[in-house]
Amino acid sequence: MAYKISDIPTHNTAPAGTAKIESENPTGPQSQWSTIAEILAANATGGTTWSIISSATPAVAGHGYFCDTSSAAFTLTLPTTPTLGDTVYVEDYKANFNVGNLTIAYNGNPIMGLSEDMIVSTLNASFSLVFSDVTQGWRIV
Repeated sequence: MAYKISDIPTHNTAPAGTAKIESENPTGPQSQWSTIAEILAANATGGTTWSIISSATPAVAGHGYFCDTSSAAFTLTLPTTPTLGDTVYVEDYKANFNVGNLTIAYNGNPIMGLSEDMIVSTLNASFSLVFSDVTQGWRIV
């Protein structure tokens, strides 16, 4: 079931701390007032575990990495046997990718269809890599 927040209550007809959502289902759209906690619970995917790293690290699907290259460039190695939808999150933790590059090691599965490592040299880069298949591999999102 898909949810979308159609409006945030700004008048007295809505209960405090709620938002009006519309759900798509076989009988057509339905609207109801739900708390933010209810909306989040309905769309929960388990969350992301985050780590601050500053040296070579093997990435784990579903994890996020604040990468600190202020002392030295290093490599983040993607998982060896990913499955469809596996995601790795990358963040330039101290805004140094333009000086200390981060290398994303492809580890046998292409990145954007290329069987080669990816060098990240863009200041403040923040992105996700989502695995699609063995042909296209990891896609930048």
